[in-house]
Amino acid sequence: MRQGIKTDVSNAVQCELSASMEKFPLFNSAHEGFAVILEEVEETKAEFDEIESHIQKLWSLIKANLNNPSLEMVKNIGGHAQLLACEAIQVAAMCEKFEQSAKNWRG
Repeated sequence: MRQGIKTDVSNAVQCELSASMEKFPLFNSAHEGFAVILEEVEETKAEFDEIESHIQKLWSLIKANLNNPSLEMVKNIGGHAQLLACEAIQVAAMCEKFEQSAKNWRG
């Protein structure tokens, strides 16, 4: 993986965190933070599941020796991969928000 992509992702995480902070306050508790992170993780998994489903279908076509498997299927895989990346960025941003929020909790 090229180093620049890590910087791009880190910048995207910070951008997502800033947008979240503008729209919603810090988490009031670990429970709230966990629930938000879990929601983003579930959305990430849903995108991964879509990729797996399409990749299995594509592999079935390739194993059947079809020389022209569905390019639409490949396009779908790529689209879901981008959505997965977006969801993963949201997970990372909410983890950072959790860390910032934890500084305000008593416990």
